[in-house]
Amino acid sequence: MTRSPFEIQEANIGSGAACGATYLNRGFESLLRRKLGDQAVKILSPKRLREALRYFENDVKAAFNPMDPNCEADFDVPIPGVEDDDSLGISEGFLKISKYSTLQTFVNTFRSDMESFYKPIFERIYDLVKKQITDVGKKGNKIKVISPSFPLTR
Repeated sequence: MTRSPFEIQEANIGSGAACGATYLNRGFESLLRRKLGDQAVKILSPKRLREALRYFENDVKAAFNPMDPNCEADFDVPIPGVEDDDSLGISEGFLKISKYSTLQTFVNTFRSDMESFYKPIFERIYDLVKKQITDVGKKGNKIKVISPSFPLTR
C-alpha cells in the first residue's frame, strides 16, 4: 500500500464463493412466498413483488442484523391493494414480517422470519472473511482493520 498516490494491492485471491446481497433478495422473496402460502401467486403480482423488494432493498436489508437482539423487531412490507387478512398478517396494505416467531417462552424468544435467511448468509460471509484473514496471515501479512464493526471472533 502506498499513501501518495493512494494505492491498495490485493493481499489474497478470493475464493469465488457466491453469497451476499443477491442471496438476501432471494431469501426475502422466498420468505414472502412462504408467509403467504397458497395465496402467494394471487397476492404477489409482479408489481407488488417489485414494491416489496424495493422496500426490502431500501429499508430493511442494511438495517437488519440477525446477530443483534436489539435491532428492529417487526417490518411492515407494503403489499398495496391487498385486502386485510389477519391469518396472513396483512393489515392496511402491509404484511407484518417479524424477526421473532410467535413461539415465545419465559427464557427464550426464537427468531424466525428474517433470521431464517439472513443468518446463514451472514455466517457464510463471516467464514469467507475469516478464511481470507487466515490466508493473508499465512503469507506473513497483518490485517489492521477491516471495518470497525466487523468482529474478528465470534
